[in-house]
Amino acid sequence: MTLEFLKENILAGIFRSQRMMRQFGIVALVTIVAGMAATGAWLTKEIQNGIVEHTTLSTAVFMERFIHPLIYELRTKDRLSETSIESLDQLTTQGLIQKHVVSIKIWKPDGTVVFSTNRSIIGKKFELEDALHSAVSGKYGTEYGSLESIENLFERSLGKNLIEVYVPMVEDETGRIFAVSEFYIDANALPGDLNLRYFKSWLVVGLLTFAMLLPFYFIVRRGDKTIESQEVAIQNRMSDLSNLLLENRKLNTRVANANRASTSANERFLNRLGADLHDGPVQMLAAALLWLDNLSHKNARTIKIESDQADGIDLVKTTINGVLKEVRSIATGLVLPELANKSVVETLQMITDVARMRTKATISLECNSLPNICSAELNDAIYRFVQEALNNSFQHAGGRGQKVKAFVSNKILTLEVIDTGNGFDLKKVNSLPSHLGLSGMHNRINAIGGTLNIESHIGKGTTLIARIPLAPFLKKSATKRKLAIA
Repeated sequence: MTLEFLKENILAGIFRSQRMMRQFGIVALVTIVAGMAATGAWLTKEIQNGIVEHTTLSTAVFMERFIHPLIYELRTKDRLSETSIESLDQLTTQGLIQKHVVSIKIWKPDGTVVFSTNRSIIGKKFELEDALHSAVSGKYGTEYGSLESIENLFERSLGKNLIEVYVPMVEDETGRIFAVSEFYIDANALPGDLNLRYFKSWLVVGLLTFAMLLPFYFIVRRGDKTIESQEVAIQNRMSDLSNLLLENRKLNTRVANANRASTSANERFLNRLGADLHDGPVQMLAAALLWLDNLSHKNARTIKIESDQADGIDLVKTTINGVLKEVRSIATGLVLPELANKSVVETLQMITDVARMRTKATISLECNSLPNICSAELNDAIYRFVQEALNNSFQHAGGRGQKVKAFVSNKILTLEVIDTGNGFDLKKVNSLPSHLGLSGMHNRINAIGGTLNIESHIGKGTTLIARIPLAPFLKKSATKRKLAIA
């Protein structure tokens, strides 16, 4: 997980946290308002229906007691007598009835009006609408504020809020519906009463909603404060982590620079040691060998040397020759050729050519799409790694199936040195004290930021795999090119 990824997630979390109270407020407001609206609407409807139903039912029972005897003759007649009509007219002028009932109609079950406060519609027949049809079927019918029918022309002209009540008139003996009485109750006071009840119901709903919302608000607020404190702590930790990562990068850079400096110093030391061996002991041994040759030729011409003395001189010459070859070989191996201006491909070709000439073994080289990088540091590491790997392969595997492969993937240079020798047991080798050759290869590859892996199986050969990141060397090459152009 990278630092940038952590920062992005922390910032996103902070943004979400800052919006938590706002989100809660919006969601709670929408939910509560919608709930209050639905609850209030339902309560309003229930209150209205309850008031109308209670008013009409009590009034219907009251009016039925007065009207039923006056129209009982409709059981056998199609119209009311004048006496009954006068009695109904007088009924509408009495006390409470006059105060609350503004109009009366008497219907036959077929929809004919046999009595009405509005005399003009008596004897007319109208279509049975919902409430009237329900009353003809034996049920009380009620309508509030609906005065759209033709037969309601008179009631509309009064300009009042009216409640229509339909009461079925039942024959005592048979239970048959012989007429329907309709009366209109003055409901002008009803809207004010309803509004007061609406206000009270909405107030109760609002107070209950607020009471329910308040605990949730405190819970969310407390959680929001906890999240804020945690975010501050995380930010502080992220800042500390960022500083530590920065210090770690600086230390890694110092370690890498130290490794490179150490490797460079080692190379200079080895070059100097090789030069000193060549200029010192090699020259002295060569001079001693030349002096012995001259001495042996001179003695052979002047005196007859005893056989055991001659054998001793030959033994010394042979020994000096062997030491001279060995020292020259060591000095040659210690001194690197000039690699500063060589590419990676040229460096690999050089070391494989040198190894072929020295060991007389067949060594194949495969290079695929290698970048043109001229870096003495990189070339030195590659040269030493391949040199040591081929030497070990020749020494332990007899040089069988030696192959050097190099390719680049995702800016990683992979070097493989392969042989088809007898191989070895990695566990046993790892348990032994470190070998100079293997530890030297590890150190050289690690010094330039790479890794070294060894794969070996008994009877299947050995493969040494070095992976070296090329990004640092590509940057250096680009910088050198810019400087050269400038």
